[in-house]
Amino acid sequence: MKAKKLFFTFLTIIIGILTYNISASAANNNADIPFTMETIHPNDQINKSTSYIDALYKPGQQQKLQVKVRNSSNTTQHFIVSASDATTSNGLAIDYTKNKQKLIGSPKLSELINGNADQAIAMPAKSSKIVTFNLTMPREQFKGIIMGGISVYKDDRFYQQNNNNNKGVSINNRFVYSTAVLLRNQKGNVLPDIKLVDAKQAPNNQSPAIVTTLKNDKRNFISGVKTRSTIKDKDGKKVAENSTNLGQIAPISQFDLSTPLNETLSPGEYTLDGQASASDGQNWTWHKKIIITQQNFDNTQKNIVTNKKPFPWAMVIIITLIVVILLLIGLLLYLLLKRRKNEQ
Repeated sequence: MKAKKLFFTFLTIIIGILTYNISASAANNNADIPFTMETIHPNDQINKSTSYIDALYKPGQQQKLQVKVRNSSNTTQHFIVSASDATTSNGLAIDYTKNKQKLIGSPKLSELINGNADQAIAMPAKSSKIVTFNLTMPREQFKGIIMGGISVYKDDRFYQQNNNNNKGVSINNRFVYSTAVLLRNQKGNVLPDIKLVDAKQAPNNQSPAIVTTLKNDKRNFISGVKTRSTIKDKDGKKVAENSTNLGQIAPISQFDLSTPLNETLSPGEYTLDGQASASDGQNWTWHKKIIITQQNFDNTQKNIVTNKKPFPWAMVIIITLIVVILLLIGLLLYLLLKRRKNEQ
């Protein structure tokens, strides 16, 4: 009976550990988001039914951009409210936060803000606060739009110490709430455009790829973007193809579009053919001859991970637990049979 009790005790502990890990993982996936942000439309708002700012200002006019931040938690929270340029990420999405992507023209929103574009605020529990950015429109009239965004997120300086005190490895996800800002000084839009800048073989996320650099040098954004890229060798044989859907491209922005490769392309001559379309029916195409040198091949090969899979520790642990449980069950059966034999 002691062996039987020991077995069930051990089994209960194992089940408890597994259940705790699953519950903890599920709890960690529910990020705490204790804030919201609401746009305050200016008097010169073009369409007040939109959730973002879209205003028509005169050249040189001074104006205020305002948002209302609400702390819905039961404790004091610290936030950063930031006004930034709208850029295009390499995943074909419009990004309203500060990042490495750059715009290729002026004027832009970051140049119009008077004072600090990053405001730190402390908010008591269950409170709201209006945050204001003062700006001055360009003195020279421009066509199209200046596009940016206002974002709010937790101020890491007040939470980093608590994270450092936690033992073990932790992953901190930053939730950012953003709203778009569109500034104009004349009615009507300009047609956006997509142009090829360059294309070459390069590492992308530790894998080989043909990286195509594109730009939209017009002052209008593009929505519902679909792309297709095809790579062929000098004999016209297709060696790679990739497509994307539901992309967005910011005005006057430059970005990369990657076509993944199964392996690094050997030195030689290749061609890239690309096409893109927008939800409004516009279409663009580009063609590029790509010469891959031995140096490009060596540099790409050196900076990728070649079919190295991570060691399956989780599978090893699961198999080990199953083996231990089976051994304990076998031991229990052996002890029970031995006891029954002795009783007979």
